[in-house]
Amino acid sequence: MRLKLEKIFTLPFVVLMSVASGVVSVDIYVPSMPNMTQMLSTSQEMVQFTITISTLGFALAALFLGPISDSYGRRRVFVLLQSFYLLATIGAAMAPNIEWLLVARFFQGIGSAGAMVLGFAVIADVYHGTKRILYFSYISMTITMALVLAPIVGGFIAAHYDWQMSFWLLAVLGFLSTLMVWLFLPETKTQRNRFSLSASLSTYKKMFTNSRFVIMAIIPSLMIGGIIGFVTNASFYFIEVLQVSPGLYGIYQAITMIFNSLGSLCASRMVQLTSARRTLNIGISLMMGGAVGFVVICLAGIATPVLIIMVISVFSAGLGGVFAIVTAKNMDFYPDATGASSAIISLIRSLTIAGSITIAGITYAGNVMDIAVYVAGISLICLVLYGFVSSAFSSEKQSQHHSMS
Repeated sequence: MRLKLEKIFTLPFVVLMSVASGVVSVDIYVPSMPNMTQMLSTSQEMVQFTITISTLGFALAALFLGPISDSYGRRRVFVLLQSFYLLATIGAAMAPNIEWLLVARFFQGIGSAGAMVLGFAVIADVYHGTKRILYFSYISMTITMALVLAPIVGGFIAAHYDWQMSFWLLAVLGFLSTLMVWLFLPETKTQRNRFSLSASLSTYKKMFTNSRFVIMAIIPSLMIGGIIGFVTNASFYFIEVLQVSPGLYGIYQAITMIFNSLGSLCASRMVQLTSARRTLNIGISLMMGGAVGFVVICLAGIATPVLIIMVISVFSAGLGGVFAIVTAKNMDFYPDATGASSAIISLIRSLTIAGSITIAGITYAGNVMDIAVYVAGISLICLVLYGFVSSAFSSEKQSQHHSMS
């Protein structure tokens, strides 16, 4: 029986389920946000800040997880952080006011860093070349599929239950993922680095001063920030302005994430048939096309819910085509410090997302054009940054095939 379970709960499966458990916490309660402002007697901005503060907690933890896991191993740190996530989620479900919820969300963000930072590091420890890109694309798809299910389930919860039910469901998922990691995750860091604060700071300095490394971390982070910024503001615009029901809004958001998954799946296949650079060019083009289309329908006065979701779905498909390839290349910069690399990438990602979400909340004043300009601005910055690093992917196809031979 134990052998059969181990065949089912393979390393990639355990990582993917842990990542999904953490990612669902990002937006499962988004359809309940308008209701939360009333039940917690607070403002829209404070409720939106629960997403930002969770991201900041994630960023703080990510800074330390890399060198610690490189020195003491992935497994024990992974189990500890998953347990921490579970306790923080229970705390969030029991929050009597917005202040309590903000503190719980901060610690929930710290706990969720285990799956995201160490999940990428574990895959990078074991797999290389096109295999690594494939599993990174699976992580990307898992992230987006979790975001697909979260607003649908969240919409149902918002229609039938109080907002706390979302966090109780997260607690159940957190318990299951913690149990899986504890029982089935092997230790993948076989060669340990002796922990040294000065050495860690030196490695971090090297990474932060590598412009290509930093830019590659920023590009998919901004794109994710664009999607999440859209999701958080659109929840208020769709539900309060367009009078869309929370359940229907969840379905709309699910459509955009389905396109993201399709983009990710197609990209992992295309990079083997053509090249990474050509695949990335298509992904960036889709991103820009969706952003420009969003602005156009707003200017034309035809920004209906269906058309908005159509153009954002194109943007989301572009993100799916970019994420895995850029992240895999990012992890290749420092093969002897995959934990530290994953930590810095996750740190840059979380800070970028937190900043972009904050900007999205500040710029939104109840008008759909505010959201469109935000998405277009994010896309333009990504396009410019991609121009600086696109040459790094020129011969990516050949190097991938070589690594698999």
